[in-house]
Amino acid sequence: MAAAAPEIRHRQVEANGITMHVAEAGPASAAALAVLFVHGFPELCFGQLIPWTCLHKHHIGLQEPGYEAQFASLDLKRFFKMAITVETTGSSAMSLQKMQSSNKQITLPSWLSEEDVSYLASVYAKTGFAGGLNYYRCLDLNWELMAPWTGAKVQVPTKFIVGDGDLAYHHPGVKGYIHKGGLKRDVPMLDEVVVIKGAGHFIQQERAQEISEHIYEYIKKFSTDPTRELSKL
Repeated sequence: MAAAAPEIRHRQVEANGITMHVAEAGPASAAALAVLFVHGFPELCFGQLIPWTCLHKHHIGLQEPGYEAQFASLDLKRFFKMAITVETTGSSAMSLQKMQSSNKQITLPSWLSEEDVSYLASVYAKTGFAGGLNYYRCLDLNWELMAPWTGAKVQVPTKFIVGDGDLAYHHPGVKGYIHKGGLKRDVPMLDEVVVIKGAGHFIQQERAQEISEHIYEYIKKFSTDPTRELSKL
């Protein structure tokens, strides 16, 4: 008999002038080890692994003119189906124009359900896309604000996992950076690079069990008490 899915607890946290939605699962005691998952745009925390802790930004729905208006005109369910299942056919595969004009029948993979897509569409129908898109509008400002840390290294133990079908993995220069010393230079404590064959950008959903095992086995090495068993959800 399969184990029951863990209860997911939700709360709001005020930090640095913004409101963040936190979804937690697993033991709530102070002694319990925690793993923090931070997802990207346009995903929501439900698309992550069932986590010990899952954190994401609260999206504010501002329907501004411009790029958001193009999103507003989309069939959101179709948009998310195409965006999540896109293959490594180049950045044009993600263009809004292609999504609007394509009549291609989209067959969902086993790891993505109509219920998942409907939920994503319903959330963004309420909030809009401005919150996430504003991050990209602020790239120059972020660069200026982060200038004091130019050249800083990531000084924590790291395991990097990517799908070989991830569009970002195929951007010019990325593979060379990852596999020819660039990533190791900037992340000196990089222990391992894992490339998952046949997986794309949403790797934590496509290969949930495999990714869970990678994370579990990696963090288990850092338990301060060798007799303490980490609990899996």
